[in-house]
Formats: sequence, C-alpha cells, structure tokens
Amino acid sequence: MEELNFFYALVSNLLIVVNPFIVVSGFVGLSGGASQKQQRELAVRASVVALGIGCAFGLFGMGVLEGAGITISALRIAGGFLLFRTACALVSEQSSDDVSQKSSNILQLAVFPLAFPTIIGPGALCIIANALGSVPNPHIGYTVGIVLAIAITVGVNFLFLCMAPQILKLLGNNILEIIKKLAGLFLSMLAVQIMIGGVSEVYKSWKETPIACTLDKREGQCA
Repeated sequence: MEELNFFYALVSNLLIVVNPFIVVSGFVGLSGGASQKQQRELAVRASVVALGIGCAFGLFGMGVLEGAGITISALRIAGGFLLFRTACALVSEQSSDDVSQKSSNILQLAVFPLAFPTIIGPGALCIIANALGSVPNPHIGYTVGIVLAIAITVGVNFLFLCMAPQILKLLGNNILEIIKKLAGLFLSMLAVQIMIGGVSEVYKSWKETPIACTLDKREGQCA
C-alpha cells in the first residue's frame, strides 16, 4: 500500500512539473520548420533520451549525490534555482524559433534542449530526488515504482508530442502561448517553494546543531 501511494504521488508530481502543454509548446517552437516525419523522429529520440536520463537518475542519482556529499537540501536549492530560470524563460517573450533556425540539423535538438531540460529537467530530477529521500526503507518495489512513474510521465508527453500538430491546430498559437505563460508562472512559484524548503532545512539543521552540541557538552561528549 505504501508503494502504491508512493507511486501515485510521484506520477502526479511529475506530471505537474513536466506539463505536457509546456513540452508541446516548446516542441512546436523548436520544430516549427521541420517536416512531419522529422517531428515524429524528433519526438521519439527526445523521449528515449529523457527516459534514459530519468531512469538513470532514479536508479543511481542518490548514490552519486551521497558519494559526493551532496544533501537533499542542496539539491532542492540548486534545482529550484534552475527551475526558476526555466520558468522565467517561459514567461519571457523570447521565442524559441531562433534556436531551430540556428541549428543545422533539427534532430540535434532531441537531446538538448528537448529531452533535457524540457521533458526531464531540474524540476523533475528534484521531484525524483525528494521522493527517494522520503523513502524510509527502500527496496525493489520502490525502484519499480520510480521507473514506472518516469516511464508514464515520458509516455504521456510522447503522446502529446506526436499529436502536436493536431493540438496546435485545435488550440492555436495564442492559446498555447497563454498556457505557456501560465505554466511558467506556476513553475516559478513551485521553484520558489522548492528553494524555500531547501533553505529552511539548512537553517533548521544549523539551528539544531548548537543545541545538540550544548546537550552533549553537559554530558561531556562534545569537544
């Protein structure tokens, strides 16, 4: 039951951060001059790369962070900052069409910036790390849940990418831009909340350290 709750919470949080409408909006801007075949190939490549990045981080990311001495608080602060920059780019008026015009090969955009950071970015990695950090006794059930949650998130976005021309025709550029701006505003608030959480955890640890040391001094255990 705990594994199912963990899985549902992770999927919902990932789909909030990796909003398919934001991904479609960025995808349309990047691949506006590409043919339908190129768009489909771009969507497949980007989804495969994003799935690989997400699963690799979900399986090995925490071990690498712990080995490097990086805490969840530091990841939240850094991830929130990067997510805030992404949100500012979404809210700003700068169009992504220039990126596609400067690229000699549209398929080179599959890894960057489409797979990372558009589909799997700092926000998604931070959500995965937070979920991993909240697991008291990790085992194979949680590992399977993480992989499935990432696969579902990437799969949903892949379906939206495949239907990007139809979505664009149905909603139009103006509606997508409005959704993009609103999503950027929401992501900026989420980014600030993530950074506040990280800063508050650091402050709490600093505040508790002298108290713990004082108590140890009374017992003769603190230097």
